[in-house]
Amino acid sequence: MFRKKSFKTPLLFTFNSLGRYAIHSFFCRKFLAVWILEENGKMQIIDVKTVLPWKSSVVPIKKFNLLLEIPL
Repeated sequence: MFRKKSFKTPLLFTFNSLGRYAIHSFFCRKFLAVWILEENGKMQIIDVKTVLPWKSSVVPIKKFNLLLEIPL
């Protein structure tokens, strides 16, 4: 966000508890959001969406605790 040069590095966000947390894409370029559930050492992809700029709320279909944002 707010950078003149766009970095092409994926970002991984971790959450302390399971939830259906909404994300937004204000001031962002288009990116791929991958919501992941990690429990007992196993990972399961919950939802995958292409997020366009200036969306006020994007929510996955199930609870998650990891979010991977990949620049497109």
